[in-house]
Amino acid sequence: MNARVRTAHRLTFRFRDGSVVGANPSNGAVRRIPQPIWNILRQSTEWTESDRIRRQLDDGVGDNQRADEILNALVSDGFLLEEGSEAEQAEATFSSNWPFGETTADHHLVTRSLRFSDDRTEAMDFGRALRDHAGDDLAPGVPEDATAVGLPAGSLGPELTSSLERRRSRRDFIKEAVSLQDLSSVLWATAGIQSYREAPMRPPLPLSFAPSAGGLNGADCYVIVQNVEGISQGVYRYRPTSNALEVVSVDIRTNAMRLLGNQRWADTAAAIIVIVGAVARTAWKYNAASGFNALLLQAGHMSQNALLAAADKGLGAVPSNAIHAAEMEAALNLSAGEQIVLTSVSIGHINGATSSYQEYGDQHLDLLQKAASK
Repeated sequence: MNARVRTAHRLTFRFRDGSVVGANPSNGAVRRIPQPIWNILRQSTEWTESDRIRRQLDDGVGDNQRADEILNALVSDGFLLEEGSEAEQAEATFSSNWPFGETTADHHLVTRSLRFSDDRTEAMDFGRALRDHAGDDLAPGVPEDATAVGLPAGSLGPELTSSLERRRSRRDFIKEAVSLQDLSSVLWATAGIQSYREAPMRPPLPLSFAPSAGGLNGADCYVIVQNVEGISQGVYRYRPTSNALEVVSVDIRTNAMRLLGNQRWADTAAAIIVIVGAVARTAWKYNAASGFNALLLQAGHMSQNALLAAADKGLGAVPSNAIHAAEMEAALNLSAGEQIVLTSVSIGHINGATSSYQEYGDQHLDLLQKAASK
């Protein structure tokens, strides 16, 4: 079959040590681009018969089989798109919906295509890095030759202070159900509406507990429920106007560990709150890179509220950006290009470890020591 192909629109190229290195942000593929392939990519920005490109490759490498292998690799890595393919349709959908500019588009696509290792590989990589960074000062003080102004000791109300002090990233979850009341409280703090404020030329503005650019509340909460009293396992969308969970799916298509970057603890979390950006709700006012930054900032504000609320309820909670984005989008039934997975917060009851650092060390100390000694 002589399909038509063209060069993908979203490729980046770097000139390094006399050669060209190409990258496809959409899937993370990186490859060296020899001169013959560079010429083909430059000349194939419009739909071109694949047989024509195959002949060009054959002329360049002088080997029919090798020419086929190169052409198939260019298609597989997304440097060339076949007409009507899923990759071509995905590119068209993304290009038509993304309002935040070219630079942020590449950043978003690169983070969507991150690859994650298993626990053992991560521990070994971490151990090797410790050899160079074990002595890093993580809370640097004032340099001796600098002028500084001393500050009074911080002072807050006792309830807020208590929640702040108890807020720690905890992922040592146990398989004990969380109450629906506690889940509701965490969601309410994360994305719930306190009240409404009158605004000129538009409906009243909903006031949530987390700040958002322009008061647009440009992010929503989805919940993967695994072990919550009074509610079935499944995927839900939090609707703050009615303080209710809308059923998205009664099935969790992919296990939580896979969705959260192969992290084993995800399977024992009672619920995973996924914060999702609603592009159109923000982009009508902030349609440049600042709009994308606004969504990222809002995700951070909402995550901190979720963590504090979980601490207030005596639950463990941990944020995680290690997300297989494409699989998470499918699991949540999101609209491609219109909704963006931003971050996640997992909650649940926890065991007796004093911190996630202790838990991690207890599980992987032998691997850390082995890697650090090499």
